[in-house]
Amino acid sequence: LASSAASDVYKRQIEEASEIAIENNRIQDYIKLNELLLRACLQDKDFDGALDCYEIINKLSLNSQVEDGVLFNVATIYLQKKMLDEAIEIYEKLIDNEDYSIHFNCKVNLAICYREQGKIDKSLSILADVNILDIFDESYLIEYELVYSKSLIKKGDYKNAILRLINAVYIIEKKMESILKLYYRRGIREKYVPRLEHLIISIPSEFLTKNILYVIAFTRSNQTSDWMNILQWCNELYKNESIPEKIILDVEEKIKFVVDNGAPFLYGMIEKYDDHCDRFHSWRWDDLTAIINNISLKYNIIHPLTLECTENIYKSLLKKIENASLIISFLSIDRKLLLINDNEFSLISINEDIFSNYIYKIKKYK
Repeated sequence: LASSAASDVYKRQIEEASEIAIENNRIQDYIKLNELLLRACLQDKDFDGALDCYEIINKLSLNSQVEDGVLFNVATIYLQKKMLDEAIEIYEKLIDNEDYSIHFNCKVNLAICYREQGKIDKSLSILADVNILDIFDESYLIEYELVYSKSLIKKGDYKNAILRLINAVYIIEKKMESILKLYYRRGIREKYVPRLEHLIISIPSEFLTKNILYVIAFTRSNQTSDWMNILQWCNELYKNESIPEKIILDVEEKIKFVVDNGAPFLYGMIEKYDDHCDRFHSWRWDDLTAIINNISLKYNIIHPLTLECTENIYKSLLKKIENASLIISFLSIDRKLLLINDNEFSLISINEDIFSNYIYKIKKYK
């Protein structure tokens, strides 16, 4: 569900369909609709609403067993509500499930449960037992690395925790590599950047090392830097004498279409929750993506948005701290600044009154 507005519409449609199912005594349909509603409530973090759906499902299922996918979602609700024993009971029951998605996520969530209970060694043992060669979904791998990193931080193994964060960034970037649409890339970043930065500042500053700057290079990239990289790629293309003029003119035209639509800050949507895939606007980005992909393939030219983009920012940061001090703000998520001076890292906490005044002024003059 792309937004809370879309989610509300979706849930309302389910509720209307549920009323029809009850009126016509279609119990199985009513159960299925409650399963869908449970999942929608879980996504909206309406945990009590989701548990209400589960109560209906459980009551109406009678002798038939509640589906494993539903039980997994219920366990996840228990985890979110810190009802850890109840969550562990369900995860343990489902851990040998033939559905690899359920099997894998049960293991990872069990590791989270035990970590939250303070059983760090047990959490790490479960994570170490996961065969990542069996994991084909990039989203699962990213989650695995982030959960592993947090458990390692709780253990005090900061060196390996940072390596896990870097692994997570590599996988996120590989996931994004073929995506040019700035709003799609922003959507992926928004899912992971806050988690990455919370993990960074949870590591004591004396254990932070230069390689953490690779993670920061990724988290501080945004739609503007993506757009600059696309334009830089175009500039290099225009200088390439092996590229026919017709193709260059075609690229210029398609870039102009996207610019005319508001790139990099606007995406052609009139309202905040307009559909990103709207047929009146998506073609501009689709056409630009298609021609860039074709050029990259035909002329063996590297794609404009690759891991090298973050690598270049990382190298720039490393060079910067050789001769100068660097302050990186984490005020958007906490009252902290990261100071790098003479290759030493310091996390500085801002006085609460000063921070409150800063937030007040930001809101006042925004």
